[in-house]
Amino acid sequence: MKINANTYLIPAASSPSTNDDVHGQLVLVPYLACHVPQYHAWMQSPALLEATASDPLSLAEEYAMQRSWRNDNDKLTFILAWSKMPLNYDPSATTPSEYLPADAEPDMPLDTDAVTTLRSLGGMIGDVNLFFHDHDHDHDGESDPPSQYCAAEVEIMLAEPVARRHGLAQRALAWTMHWARTHIGQLAPPGVELTSFRAIVGWDNTASLRMFQEKLAFKEIKQVPVFRETHLVWTWPEAVEKDGVSEKDAEWPFAVPRYEECVLRRSDPRPT
Repeated sequence: MKINANTYLIPAASSPSTNDDVHGQLVLVPYLACHVPQYHAWMQSPALLEATASDPLSLAEEYAMQRSWRNDNDKLTFILAWSKMPLNYDPSATTPSEYLPADAEPDMPLDTDAVTTLRSLGGMIGDVNLFFHDHDHDHDGESDPPSQYCAAEVEIMLAEPVARRHGLAQRALAWTMHWARTHIGQLAPPGVELTSFRAIVGWDNTASLRMFQEKLAFKEIKQVPVFRETHLVWTWPEAVEKDGVSEKDAEWPFAVPRYEECVLRRSDPRPT
């Protein structure tokens, strides 16, 4: 989505984590062309392809996928950068001309400050994604038509083994879900409410299943034995909606570490 093409999320300066020295600082950055080579390298792993139910792509197809994630209105993604991960990509890189469609304009390079910022945040460790659906089929309300509701399927991948078991996936999901609900007015047509998040977890991924259920308050809705999957859902508390409490003041059913939205570029040109 273009809405986050110039946005990155960092821990709030007013409430630094006491664990940052131990676990490092996590930052969510937009998925840019400079990230594609490392992302493509990750996706050569059969284990990651299986874990994410993905098909292998050529490098040209990966650049095309990055442009799709940037432009499509039904998908949102952030790359996870971690201060303890050595820099594993070139923030100044753009899409090579041989991978640009014939009718596409060249990428707009990042300015010097943006490149410096990305270099300071650490290397890539994974990504977090949302896929938006037109409406929430599970909504049972009688007063409003289903078209006023939408759901988002969440996915997260920690591609670098060294980044696992530090609570980074939980923090990235909490930030992304909170950010998406806060910005739903820009993500969906007027009057549409993001009421639920869905997750699909493989039976062998017990750590993720435990995180979604115990840390993020997701509830199991069904098992799919043929695919060895558990389907889970998280629904915005109806009491909050009925009481008219603002998103800012509402009590989330799990901890959302405080974060700040920052602008990556000094100006906001065509996203790369």
